[in-house]
Amino acid sequence: MMENLRSLTTIIRRRRDVGLIVAWSILMSTIILYNFNAFHVENPFTMGAWGSPTFTLLERVVILITGFVVGFILSDVKRLVYGYFTSMAMTYLIGVIIVFLYIWFIVNLGPVFQTIPFGWETVLFTAVVKVFGFMIPIGIIFSLMGVVTGNLLAIFSKYA
Repeated sequence: MMENLRSLTTIIRRRRDVGLIVAWSILMSTIILYNFNAFHVENPFTMGAWGSPTFTLLERVVILITGFVVGFILSDVKRLVYGYFTSMAMTYLIGVIIVFLYIWFIVNLGPVFQTIPFGWETVLFTAVVKVFGFMIPIGIIFSLMGVVTGNLLAIFSKYA
């Protein structure tokens, strides 16, 4: 009976950890999309490839606090490290897909690039570069600072 209860709590903990990491990735991708949209609403003639948005101070604080919460909840260091790298990779992948679709449909450059052979590759490359500019170094560093601070606080609170 106790073995079944332990396995049930382990399954619940793993699902909670996976859900937390996925939610963290979706939140960061949403911040990237919001900032990308706000930049192109303010500067409508920049099109897709020209002009580079970046995180604002408020968005950096949100990323830092989100990383802190994740670091505090995931107290197992192994899961935290794997979760951090998984979240950053998922955020990058989701961000590239979202920015690609934004450039293609919302900025409406799809008809222009459809006439060019392999024009979608140009839009994809632009999306990769834009999200790379978001994530490296600001997104990754602020997430890492939040995760490390949250994990250290969780460890100290257990032994205090």
